[in-house]
Amino acid sequence: MKKITLMHIHFKISILFFCCNTVIFAQHEDGHYPPLDPTKIYKQWDLENLTRAYCDLQPEAAFMALYNSYLKEGSTAQNIGIMETSVNAKLKVLTANSTTIYAVHPVNLNEQGGAVVVEVPAGMMGMANAPGWVNIIDIGGMGPDKGKGGKYLFTSPEYNGEIPEGYFHYKSPANTIVWLLRGFVKNGDRKATVKFMQEGIKTYSLKDADNPPATTFYNTSNKMADGHFMDMLYDETQVFDLIKEFVKLNNGACYKRHDVIMSYLYDMGFFEGKVDKELLKKAAELGELRQRTLTFNNRVPDALKWPGKSN
Repeated sequence: MKKITLMHIHFKISILFFCCNTVIFAQHEDGHYPPLDPTKIYKQWDLENLTRAYCDLQPEAAFMALYNSYLKEGSTAQNIGIMETSVNAKLKVLTANSTTIYAVHPVNLNEQGGAVVVEVPAGMMGMANAPGWVNIIDIGGMGPDKGKGGKYLFTSPEYNGEIPEGYFHYKSPANTIVWLLRGFVKNGDRKATVKFMQEGIKTYSLKDADNPPATTFYNTSNKMADGHFMDMLYDETQVFDLIKEFVKLNNGACYKRHDVIMSYLYDMGFFEGKVDKELLKKAAELGELRQRTLTFNNRVPDALKWPGKSN
């Protein structure tokens, strides 16, 4: 009932906005109004909601971009990407530093039975995140293992199996997750840190815990040095497809904060591919302008302004 009420309110506001900005509502001399044009009204309404979705679901789109980039380069259920030579100026990666070895891994929980184990060696620091960068748990020194290492068990929202003892168990709010572990280089010996991580990090389905398959690794440093994007890197033409993938891979599940905008997307047939491509293109252009304006020319009085023409 709450969603329907909000939709009706938004719809009425959209009609009022449209009335004030188009001549089709021009009043006749006799005081009457001509018939409404529902096609134009719905088009305007859909444009507004698509633009809002573009902005509101940016965190989910960014997550899916990173998630997909690792799968594309070689990550599988047992094959983990690790930066063997750490970060330098040649690598296209965000917010990384040059004194840390990173292991990053995307996981589709339901594809692995709904419950996945990650064995973490001592001395690590990292986290596990769900789409939208929703933190599931910190790992390592800031997490429950207190830097001593341990076995983490991540389960999907639908998982109803038994949870055995001996694990740090966390139920994910979504089916797809990404976990990241940082290894710290000592005495400049990167190779020793990489070896320590490769020997200590293991991942497998809970159902295989008694006889887990071997965990393998591939070097993401080389791939990034060759210009491959393995991070939250995408452009405005990809956002709507990433939003669709987020919903598809997570079985239509959505965070509460997105309930209203999702109801609009379902109503217009967005997930069924019924929205006109030109309308999607226009919404992406408007959404990108809004995002860039908020980032580089925020109207909050004490916001840090980006120097130059954007200001």
